[in-house]
Amino acid sequence: MTHAVLIATWDGGGNVGPAIALGQRLRQRGCDVRLMGWESLRSRTAAAGLKFSSYPSVPPWPADLAHEDGWPAIQSALGGDATTGDICAVGR
Repeated sequence: MTHAVLIATWDGGGNVGPAIALGQRLRQRGCDVRLMGWESLRSRTAAAGLKFSSYPSVPPWPADLAHEDGWPAIQSALGGDATTGDICAVGR
C-alpha cells in the first residue's frame, strides 16, 4: 500500500536538509512524497527526486531582507490562516 505524505517546510532555520532527507527515505520505502515550501526550494526538491508544491499565499521572500528582520512576516507565513489553507488544498 502506498501512503501519501506531505512535508511542509520553509526556507530557513536549517530544516530544509532534514526535510528533504526524510522525503527521500519515505520515497525509498514506497511512499508518494510531496514537499511543500517556499518557491526557492523548488530546484533542491526536484534534484532530490521529490514532488514539490509552493504556498500560493506566501509571497517570495525579499532577497535583501534577513529572516531576523522580518519575523512578523515569517510568523504569518508559517502559521497564518492562508498558509493553513494552502496546506489543506494540496490534499484535495
